[in-house]
Amino acid sequence: MLAYVVGYVDRQVLSLLAVPIKASLGLSETELGALQGFAFGTFYTLLGLPIARLVDRSNRRNLLALGITVWSLMTATCGLARNFLELLLARIGVGVGEATLAPAAVSLIGDYFAPRQRAVALGLYISAGSMGGGLAYLLGAAAIAWTETWDRGGIVLLETMQPWQVVFVLVGLPGLLVATLLLAVGEPRRRECAPGAADDRLFSAPFRALLRRRGALFGWHFVGFGLYSVATYAVLSWVAVHFIRAFSWSPERFGFAFGWVFLFGGAAGAVTGGWVAAWMRKRGWRAPDLTTAALGATLSIPAMVGGCLALSPTLALAFLAVGMFLIAFPSAPSVAAFQEVTPNEFRGRVSALYYLNINLVGLGFGALAVGVVSDSLLGTDQRVGLSMAIVMLLFAPPGVACLWRARQVRLRDAD
Repeated sequence: MLAYVVGYVDRQVLSLLAVPIKASLGLSETELGALQGFAFGTFYTLLGLPIARLVDRSNRRNLLALGITVWSLMTATCGLARNFLELLLARIGVGVGEATLAPAAVSLIGDYFAPRQRAVALGLYISAGSMGGGLAYLLGAAAIAWTETWDRGGIVLLETMQPWQVVFVLVGLPGLLVATLLLAVGEPRRRECAPGAADDRLFSAPFRALLRRRGALFGWHFVGFGLYSVATYAVLSWVAVHFIRAFSWSPERFGFAFGWVFLFGGAAGAVTGGWVAAWMRKRGWRAPDLTTAALGATLSIPAMVGGCLALSPTLALAFLAVGMFLIAFPSAPSVAAFQEVTPNEFRGRVSALYYLNINLVGLGFGALAVGVVSDSLLGTDQRVGLSMAIVMLLFAPPGVACLWRARQVRLRDAD
């Protein structure tokens, strides 16, 4: 959970720094979108499956500790970038390190907790994404305010750096402490293994058989969340820029305001979603995980569109507070849903396929789509709220439709 908080801070802080970075490096909206999503998301997901194979056959704790070290150092390296290419390469490095997190964490939690407890446990873990997102804004705002007034004279490296560069260094290096702390976590015994599945090749015969057997369920589930995540990442990547341009807010003011919305709204949504799925299961509901996930995703669409189009910052924050709760609501049940039908030794690989869709499609193209809409469709960088709303309405509804279809497939399989 702590690793996820640190990772999300390192991933998300760039969105708060987008305006000064664009001014400093002379970037276009499309380049800014590529830095926020595509540069990180592409390598984050492409390495997911090879790393997941290591998760399924090696010490997960040590692998994760190495990943934390890599992404923390590369976040700090973002502060040394002098042009678009250097910042792009550093962001790729952050994605490489963070590719270890989801497969290792999901696999570890799957062995620490029994099936009836997993949705709640995963909800607590996944709530760290909202905590990290909130802290990215809160700590980023504090760091910006501090670096703008801090006398860095006498510190050879820092005195030549701009405030946004110092922020990357300040948020990146603490992750090294988390990597050290993780070594105190035990590697649990692997449970619920399928018999006769000793073939540990990436796409082994038993793994291919699982994909054939569960292909319809995994397909609708993963594609649905992939499309839905394009919409959510589009908003999360650009909402700071929207407030800065539309309402003339400073990055510090927005960071302090939206940080609390993200922190409490998102964390409460993740935990509540896991609890609701567990409550449904206990009372005999069918497909409780997918029901909870699809319901939360459906209700989030009007709230997020309202946050993008509201004409006052207060109303926009109110809509976004509800939206952040509902976006996080499906997160734990969505993972528990495929864990329930996946043998232990394949959970790392199936988790990687799930995050492949979310991150290659969503994280890779969500932020980029807003930049492309602003540059190519609207022809201005002053209507970011409208650009976010367009992307939300293009991708979220078909994604939600896929999730309800996945629920139908799960009910059919159960029958």
